[in-house]
Amino acid sequence: MIVNKAWIPLLALALVLFLIPSASATERLCDVSFEDCRAPLLKLIQNENQEIDTAFWFMDDTTISNALIAAKNRGVIVRMLVDPRADEGHPTNTSILNTLASDGFQMRQRVANGILHWKMMLFSGQGVVQFSGANYTASELKPFTPYVNYTDEAIYFSDDAIVVNSFRTKYDDWWTNTPLASFTDFANTSGITLTRAYPTYPIDPEMDFLPTNVAKNNYGTRSQAAINAETKQLDVDMFRITNADITDTTIKAFTQGNLPIRLIVDSSEYRNPARVWDSYNVDRLFMAGIPIKITKHQGQNHEKSLLLYGQAMTVFGSSNWTLPSFNIQQEHNYFPCAAQLAAYTSKGCFYVSPTKPWFFQWFQNQFERRWNSNAEYKAFIPLPPSPPTYKNPVNGATSTATTVTLTWEGGPWAQQYDIYFGTATNPLLISSNVITGQPEDPSGPLTPETFKVSGLAPGTTYYWKVVSKTMANLSATANSPSVWSFTTAGTAPGSGATVASITPTSGPSSGGTPVTITGTNFVSGSAVVSFGFAAASNVKFVTSTTITANTPPHVPAITGVTVVNGANTATLPTAFTFSPPMPPPSTAPKLNLVSPATGSPTGGDSVIITGSNLRPGLKVTFGGVPVTVNSSGQVSINATTPAGNLGLVDVVVTNTDGQTFTLKGGFTYANPPEPPTVTSVSPASGSLKGGTTVTISGTGFNKGAVVTFGGSMATTIVVINSTTILAATPAHPVGTADVVVTNIDPATGVIDSGSGGNTLSGGYTYTTAPPPTISAVSPNTGTASGGTQITITGTNFVFGAKVFLGGQQATVQTITGSYIYATTPAAPNGLGAADVMVVNPDGQSSTLSGGYTYQ
Repeated sequence: MIVNKAWIPLLALALVLFLIPSASATERLCDVSFEDCRAPLLKLIQNENQEIDTAFWFMDDTTISNALIAAKNRGVIVRMLVDPRADEGHPTNTSILNTLASDGFQMRQRVANGILHWKMMLFSGQGVVQFSGANYTASELKPFTPYVNYTDEAIYFSDDAIVVNSFRTKYDDWWTNTPLASFTDFANTSGITLTRAYPTYPIDPEMDFLPTNVAKNNYGTRSQAAINAETKQLDVDMFRITNADITDTTIKAFTQGNLPIRLIVDSSEYRNPARVWDSYNVDRLFMAGIPIKITKHQGQNHEKSLLLYGQAMTVFGSSNWTLPSFNIQQEHNYFPCAAQLAAYTSKGCFYVSPTKPWFFQWFQNQFERRWNSNAEYKAFIPLPPSPPTYKNPVNGATSTATTVTLTWEGGPWAQQYDIYFGTATNPLLISSNVITGQPEDPSGPLTPETFKVSGLAPGTTYYWKVVSKTMANLSATANSPSVWSFTTAGTAPGSGATVASITPTSGPSSGGTPVTITGTNFVSGSAVVSFGFAAASNVKFVTSTTITANTPPHVPAITGVTVVNGANTATLPTAFTFSPPMPPPSTAPKLNLVSPATGSPTGGDSVIITGSNLRPGLKVTFGGVPVTVNSSGQVSINATTPAGNLGLVDVVVTNTDGQTFTLKGGFTYANPPEPPTVTSVSPASGSLKGGTTVTISGTGFNKGAVVTFGGSMATTIVVINSTTILAATPAHPVGTADVVVTNIDPATGVIDSGSGGNTLSGGYTYTTAPPPTISAVSPNTGTASGGTQITITGTNFVFGAKVFLGGQQATVQTITGSYIYATTPAAPNGLGAADVMVVNPDGQSSTLSGGYTYQ
């Protein structure tokens, strides 16, 4: 095999430059917590001169809609995919859609099952696509107050040709109604022929467009495969978690795979009555021991991202961890991980070298800043449910049957129940952790919870109570559950039936064991079977001597088995043993995290410690030194740190029964961080239009540090370590500019520049860059179908430059100052000569007329 070795050093250079998208003002990520991410979107709308394609769940920002109207009025083609089902919760969206319709916009509405959950705009003339999980509303695109009042979002702007072209193809698919019956006319498309605006391009395998018929591309399937393949660390930032399967996968990776996992969730979604399964799953993740933080700042955590450290991959897009988001709704997600020749497999992300390590590094920076910002995020502490509301039998009822269905309303936040029942006024627990069905949505019809008891004695008073619990095993604390009573009717029945045996004679306390009961005189259609007082399920009459049933849930115990047979009853004492779970649930304490996890060696810092099975009277030590416990509950401890030596220390909790748990390295004693210093910027000059990638060297750089050039914030800032930052320069007038690095104070969440040399005066010079020139294209001919590898020779090429043949964008592989290696697109205008144009990121361009011929 012949290898063109000239490509090897160029490829190596490209991989270094790919750390962040050098000199590209559009291949970037924007953090809404402190950046105005609407501004670059508006600039793209204002600069477009060909076509804008957009699709969204809702738009209630008139600044954006007015910008689109202005673009249409100056002759730009604008196509829209919309979903009026969003109108119910967003009335301004209704008004904006009606305005756009009356202004003549061509608009198609999704009518297929599953909402339109895309949030994207494609700018054809500029070769840029913007997509994210953010709707087109000001609160999700810009902060009201940076670091204080904002919506957690990451906004992605890309001019990566394979990503842009993937959106072009999928947009055309939906626009032309492929698959059929997905969209219909909303405005101004009725009776016209719907045509594709672009050639059909291959879809980037790292893009995940839903819904799909390819099973492995189901977002849930693909994400779980990546989680199962991860061996180093997983960080998750997820708005909504209502799917149990991916929750199970995450718990298994943490508990069985020993994978370090951190999770950030949204406080409003945790107790959103329209999403009752979110609290169910978040509580389960908490009880597994996963460290979880929750929003403390004003505004939602609306981001959806997974960081897989062993794969250097961030999964990012519009899908939540919900079944509809996995493969029912129209979604777009991105799994950037592989080099050009590598493949994404069902077992995870495998690559020769990553194409976009900056993408992962940016999200890593974002997550670390959030996790360590005590002003913006706090330790997650599960909340208890409300007390149940009893329904039947009413308190004090008489003449009740000897088989009774206890009925109550558990409310939206109770997911399991403990049932107490018996003849004592303080009844005994007969069944624990009973799951009766889906928690109630208060906005919908209520379906009371039920538990059947049977085999009751006639003329006897029984007492009952129900304790509501969450999946974090927290019970209602507002009021102790009340005890109700009822009295059965009649006299003791005869013994017309007998119970001789039961097979098997034991089963788990969770119930569900199929059993066969033998005896005499069983009657079809009237038999009721109880174990103790708990009624069996799925009771079936087989013959007059045989009944089958499934055992009910019951606390571990030996119980009698009773058959109520019409007017007769029979009991086989001590017939069945309910065994405890194997292994039995641990009663030992467990710790999830300490927040904040860093404090002064002099001690005196207030911390929250979260965990489970925490008991009154517990003791805590940091590095063996006792902690002052201010208060504690079942899942959290409020404490004050003791003095300690610099460095990591173990956090140990000990319950009064002597059981302990150690959180290794759970707390760090550290002096206040030194203020940052800036020593150099390389390169030290670049275009006045910005977009130049620079390396900033110094000391004391923290994750989440902010960089400014002449007072304007840099973009796509990536803190590599405490001495190195990569960033893209903002636009600035010609001349010198001070370069300033400021850290975020994790205690207050505000910018803290300290008192060090965080400013490099005149550290960067803005210049007018020379334009590119093209001297040759080789080969200068190729097929009309495209795909020909070409080399463009010239001068002043800048990384991030775009190449166009006949106005159609080519795919660029590698760029140096004098060479561009690219792949030709399909002939845009048929056979014949096509102009070759190179456009640098600063907008300067060069055209070689007729430089390439399609033949």
